[in-house]
Amino acid sequence: MDPGAAIGLTLAVLSGTLDGSMALPMQFASRWRWENIWLVYSLFGMLLIPWLIAALTLSNALQIYQHAPSPALWAAGAFGAGWGIGSLLFGTGITLVGLSLGYAIVVSLTAVNGALIPLIFLNPERIRTLQGKMIFLALGVLLVGICLCSLAARRRKSEKPLLVRERSHFALGLLACISAGFFSPMLNFAFAFGAPVSQTALSLGATKTGASIALLNLTMLAGFLPSAAYSIYLLSKNRTWNEFSLPGTASHWLYGFLMGLPSLGAFLVYGIATIYLGAIGPVVGWPVYMAMVIVTANFWGWIRGEWRGSDRKTYVYLFSGILLIIIAVYIVSLGQ
Repeated sequence: MDPGAAIGLTLAVLSGTLDGSMALPMQFASRWRWENIWLVYSLFGMLLIPWLIAALTLSNALQIYQHAPSPALWAAGAFGAGWGIGSLLFGTGITLVGLSLGYAIVVSLTAVNGALIPLIFLNPERIRTLQGKMIFLALGVLLVGICLCSLAARRRKSEKPLLVRERSHFALGLLACISAGFFSPMLNFAFAFGAPVSQTALSLGATKTGASIALLNLTMLAGFLPSAAYSIYLLSKNRTWNEFSLPGTASHWLYGFLMGLPSLGAFLVYGIATIYLGAIGPVVGWPVYMAMVIVTANFWGWIRGEWRGSDRKTYVYLFSGILLIIIAVYIVSLGQ
């Protein structure tokens, strides 16, 4: 294997591990509602930390954006906004159906959709190749896996939402997770179709980290807008602004920060991975990234005891479904 590709795949594994840990701190913010913790996470993870890193790694950000092709800039912004909507749906869904099932549905759909679209639009000549056929095969395996996981969740003894004050609506959560699986891949589209921004940064002397953050910041800024807007809407509707200052909630700001840090780290590392992997990076690296998200999220879900008390048949459905999802994600990477 080419050394650059090996580095890229290793970074894709690392990024998936970070992303799979993103939602874990949310469970500890028990005195806040969903909109409180999500707004704080969005502020840190999508706005403050990315631009702080940009200030430390890029001395010519404005020059990069001035020289980057306009279509690439618009692609980063438009797909970033779509990813922001997917992020909202994801955050809502995992709150209602749990960490294990929520991640399994969102990530598996994101994996297939995120690899398929760049293949069709950026590498259409590969559709009839082994690679293209494997992606379509993966979709069929994926659907079976999702059905098994959903059946396991229905048989689960008790729901354990990430925020204990939220009411659990399984069907609504399931719909949110499935919808997120079609919006969340837009992050990969931003990396695929906005790649000229990173290439411009490299040509102007930026490091690979700097080139990744130059593209990532545009994407994250666009994604922050729908996240912030919806959170503010809920804060006003539910009159939960005062919960930011409730006694004993100072630690909740830290939990929001701890959600944003691995999330941003995952996207930044993945952006660097796509640079190392080259033109086919969004097709090859994305399934690897997604597979590690599934494995990591289910590891944390198991540690948290989300499935404790379920019977043997429920576990069979769950592990069979997760296994099929991982197989589906692996199939996507075959034929590369």
